[in-house]
Amino acid sequence: HRPFNDERFGGIELPFKVVSGPFDRWEVISSNTYIYDPNVDTLVLDLQSDVLVRAYFVPPTPTRDITYVVSPTNTSTTINVNGSTINLFPYTENYIINDTVNISPNIDPLYSFSLWDADSIVFNSLASNQVNSFYATNNDTVILYLYETPTVNAFIYGNDTICDNSEYYAEVVVLFNGTPPYTFSYSLNGVLQDPITTSINPYIINTKKKGAYNLVSFNDANEIGGLSGEAMVSVLESPSANFTVSPDSLSILYTTTQLTDESIGDIVSWHWDYGDNSPYGQIQNPDHTYQDLIATYQINLIVTDRQGCADTASQHISIFNEHWIYIPNSFTPDLDGKNDKFCISHNGIRGSSFVFNVYDRFGNVVYSTKNLLELTCEEGWDGKNQLTNTDLPLGVYIYEIYYQDVQGWKHSDVSKITIIR
Repeated sequence: HRPFNDERFGGIELPFKVVSGPFDRWEVISSNTYIYDPNVDTLVLDLQSDVLVRAYFVPPTPTRDITYVVSPTNTSTTINVNGSTINLFPYTENYIINDTVNISPNIDPLYSFSLWDADSIVFNSLASNQVNSFYATNNDTVILYLYETPTVNAFIYGNDTICDNSEYYAEVVVLFNGTPPYTFSYSLNGVLQDPITTSINPYIINTKKKGAYNLVSFNDANEIGGLSGEAMVSVLESPSANFTVSPDSLSILYTTTQLTDESIGDIVSWHWDYGDNSPYGQIQNPDHTYQDLIATYQINLIVTDRQGCADTASQHISIFNEHWIYIPNSFTPDLDGKNDKFCISHNGIRGSSFVFNVYDRFGNVVYSTKNLLELTCEEGWDGKNQLTNTDLPLGVYIYEIYYQDVQGWKHSDVSKITIIR
């Protein structure tokens, strides 16, 4: 325990080693700054000046300092240590070595327990257990980590835009904090909608209805929660596609027709499909020449407006020799505005000679006409039984047709029509 003085050359690493005894730490006193680990058994210094090196040893009754910290610091959490409550942090307590220390938290209601942590202390239970204990074998810091408990609430958001004829839906998103299942209700433009219960988080409302979407109520499995946010859905008016074909029937001697756009809307692009596998047209009012073959083509026009909304219109055009008739083999009388009526396209037919009959599978006449005008696409057959005025079931029906062309030649045919619903 007596002091020891010695002289050594500078610039040479000089070791100081603890040989025996309950060593605690080193202390180096000098006008120069030395960086060293005070707790290692052997201290190595590169001497730069005169130094005083002190070795401290544990007193006969060794003790350990334990400092308690709560993270985050701005909470009302306290720690119970061996039955005493600590409420100011950091707090340091001195223990006799190998004392058993029991700890448990009293946590701020807005926070939840995360874990206990320390540099060298070994907890007797998992660090993830709130109630724990350890032996005071080293000076150390015990840290209680907390996390802020999420508030039970629901948040609605979204700002989606769709066209009024789109096949897709706008999306309104409802996000939850809490324990499933979640029950919520919302209003659309101030009108309350039916409540929804779900375990899906986030929950997607698929809609085509425009306006403001706001939450009205929310609760999770345990309690009523808060509400926030707003979603907006915009529905854009789509253009209306339409065009004329002049002429709408062609002779094989002259197969050029003029297509004139009559669409309604702020149109910025036109996409023409002439139906004959030729390159698409991109101008507003094109003309088109077909091959000199007898055929019927479907012309499609897709128009797109400045807002990106689109619409499609279709017409048939036929190239004939002396006369032609186009009889579709199916139609869909489901009132969706597309192919709802059975109609015949024709040219060069004597209307006074026309006869058209439709039979069901039992041979019963379900539709009959001698008036060619009744089968125009403006009038057409609506798929009803002509006698009972009731919708015919889907299925295959037999038709027979008879007519004379403009030169007096007689024509007849028997074939099938399919009603699709």
